[in-house]
Amino acid sequence: MRKISLSKLCLFAFLLFIISCQNGSSSVSEYEHGNDKYIIGANLPLTGNAAYYGVQARDGLKFGFEHFSDFTEGKEIKVIYEDNNFNLREAVGITKRLIEVDKADVLISAFTPIVKATLGVAESTGTLMLATLTSADQIAKGKE
Repeated sequence: MRKISLSKLCLFAFLLFIISCQNGSSSVSEYEHGNDKYIIGANLPLTGNAAYYGVQARDGLKFGFEHFSDFTEGKEIKVIYEDNNFNLREAVGITKRLIEVDKADVLISAFTPIVKATLGVAESTGTLMLATLTSADQIAKGKE
């Protein structure tokens, strides 16, 4: 039997929550995708110094979408995984591409420096971002 970590289950539970909150609302995803498809952009360090954690997050997402698809109420979920190599400049470029080109409804990013560098791009377009492996104090600073 495959061992499931608590962090992987929590991450997937949060994604299910995001998707369920979309029901009945007039969101960008309903307008763009006909309310039957969600695009999630995962901007993670899959290589480089932080690759271990980025790969764990990616594997947790893949596991969740493979094994819990019954909870998506027939909606297609497409996850686009991008490797930012734990590089701020690359992460910002990836965030812009996921929003502008791939039309991601939700972004997933990890690590405080990466999230701090990309959060402004997501906020300026109204794109929801799930930040994991971050320090909430540093991310929320100045947002009161």
